[in-house]
Amino acid sequence: MNEERKRNRDVIEPEVLPPEEGGRRRRRGGNVIASIQWPRVISAVLAGLILDLADLITRMPLIPHGAVLGALVGWYICRTQEVPARQRVWWLAAAALYCATPLTEFYPLATLILLYRALRK
Repeated sequence: MNEERKRNRDVIEPEVLPPEEGGRRRRRGGNVIASIQWPRVISAVLAGLILDLADLITRMPLIPHGAVLGALVGWYICRTQEVPARQRVWWLAAAALYCATPLTEFYPLATLILLYRALRK
């Protein structure tokens, strides 16, 4: 009976991986936008242009769809630009306010800010 139990037992061995550097998962070389590996500066400029384009689309003053579209694009920027978790709420709020505020359509402020952030790293 004991021999039968021993034969029926399956040995499960877990796969153990070494810890990653710093305890965080980091990408090397750039950011992933639309499944393409881009250098950090180009990725920042593209993300800024997307937010500036969203701001240009929402030209009407202080209407809710500008804030919603800005928050969605801000969420996309936070994901692609590896914004720390503590700062994501502020980035989302800033992007929503940027798209909802009138008279910001023709200033590439988002592109300049994201380019500055990418070059500073």
